[in-house]
Amino acid sequence: MAKEYQKYRRSYDPKLYKLLFFLLPEKELVLLDIGCGTGKSSEPLITEAGRRKVSVFGIDPDEEMLKEARLSAKTKKLPITYLQEKAEKLSFEKGKFDAVISGAAFHWFGNRRTLQNIKNILKNHGLIFVFWVQHVRTNKPTIGSELYGKYKWQGIPKKFRGQKFVRQLLSDAGFRNVNTALMLFTEKQTIKQTIGVLKTNSSYALMSPKTKRDFVKEMTKAYKIALINKKYDVNHLELRICYGFK
Repeated sequence: MAKEYQKYRRSYDPKLYKLLFFLLPEKELVLLDIGCGTGKSSEPLITEAGRRKVSVFGIDPDEEMLKEARLSAKTKKLPITYLQEKAEKLSFEKGKFDAVISGAAFHWFGNRRTLQNIKNILKNHGLIFVFWVQHVRTNKPTIGSELYGKYKWQGIPKKFRGQKFVRQLLSDAGFRNVNTALMLFTEKQTIKQTIGVLKTNSSYALMSPKTKRDFVKEMTKAYKIALINKKYDVNHLELRICYGFK
């Protein structure tokens, strides 16, 4: 899945990083991206840092994802250190980081034990900054919605989709001044891009080879019918952010 992830997953809106760096006024920063995948959320920590001097680390439990991340960083000449680690067992020294971020990955490890690990490696007043994307709620049915049910598709666990639960989780872990932000954006995707993104989902990874073929065939057909002759599917999305300080 790593190559598909690198090809079809997109990075995040620069406004997200504008907010992040607004919350971090220091000119020299050490930053950690947990669940970095192929580096989609890590690279902007360098490219959107402006004149700040930043040292960036990215960790992920999957070595194939990290290979893609390292190759991308090398190609773009970005000085990012990628390490194979799990959020549940961080090896960094106490008080190393000015901020720990996590993009579309917090639901994999969001629990009290891990949050205590994160607090331990943050400096005093250090920032935790987590974010994820959700569709804007509308009355319009989702393309292929019946197929998601048929194939027992699982998205982000429901409680992790809302900011209220994540905010409470950070507060209960002892983070201060916990707050949320919401950024709206529109995304256009071809059918090929849409199917490509679906292939990076964990539900797809757990399917048998035959089930994968059937799912892709049926979902492609559903999009062709829904879009008729349109080139793109237009999605209205929310970038949900939750952050707090040690």
